[in-house]
Amino acid sequence: MKLNRRILGSYLSLLMFVSCGSLISSSQAQPALHADRIEAQIVGTKPNSDDPSDLVVSVLVTVYAGERALVIPDCAEKETERKWFCSAQLARKNGKTIGIRKGLLATLGMDAAAPWKPITIPPGGHESFGFDFETGLMAVRSGESVKVKFQVWSDPQSIQNWKVAANFLSPAIQVPIE
Repeated sequence: MKLNRRILGSYLSLLMFVSCGSLISSSQAQPALHADRIEAQIVGTKPNSDDPSDLVVSVLVTVYAGERALVIPDCAEKETERKWFCSAQLARKNGKTIGIRKGLLATLGMDAAAPWKPITIPPGGHESFGFDFETGLMAVRSGESVKVKFQVWSDPQSIQNWKVAANFLSPAIQVPIE
């Protein structure tokens, strides 16, 4: 299965979770980090160019910082385009990360953290990030409610340290019916 760079960017940390186990546990997350509000919406769907029966779903997640600044890495390929999560996964409504469908031979890559561009959301501010997923690649059903799980840090210097990342979940969105 051929995946485009944007899809790989959306799933870049999934490989780490699958091969290493979850390096980020709730006991290691920084409890002081929180968002006042998180919004999620599907902003587009299109047939996968490699498999027209598969949909590529584009999600936009907006994070509103609370009393503390939040840092989320941006992996957009160009500075002029929408910001894209560097570290995000698709999750079930209960927060459990969704894996690749059984029987598929797919390898998801992970870019080194060095080129990640830290975006600091100031207290009371907000930023929006894109996330794409393929319905044929992930073990999801049409009409299922899912969330985007993403990682947040307290400062730009800490984004290379997974142990201090906090997991955030978007509100549920419904997988489009194919």
